[in-house]
Amino acid sequence: MKCGTIQALDVSYCGLDDASLREMIVEPLSDYPGLLQSLSVSGNPGRLPAHILPGLFRYLTEIRELNLSGSIQAESYIEGSLLPFAALEGMENLEELNVSGYKVSILLLACSTVFTNLSSA
Repeated sequence: MKCGTIQALDVSYCGLDDASLREMIVEPLSDYPGLLQSLSVSGNPGRLPAHILPGLFRYLTEIRELNLSGSIQAESYIEGSLLPFAALEGMENLEELNVSGYKVSILLLACSTVFTNLSSA
């Protein structure tokens, strides 16, 4: 029996904590890269540490819509805790990115014309 693939995953407001986000979202994506076209993890009490996002983005090569609103935790003690534009370069199909509630680097904002919709607070 052949299993189908998941193209969209919305776990917004599911009450996921930090560990659940990593165990249920980040880790499985590393086993099945390039499958998702849409991912939303907004509105959960858990946060993804900013320093792991470049590693996560490497598995989202086909993503078109990514909603991380309120889901990113900046760590001021880790250099590069702002979301770097270079981390997004592998997501060539990205059309919509929501990182509201998180500080992004000025370079990302300057280069946001690459995306049709960039939402940031």
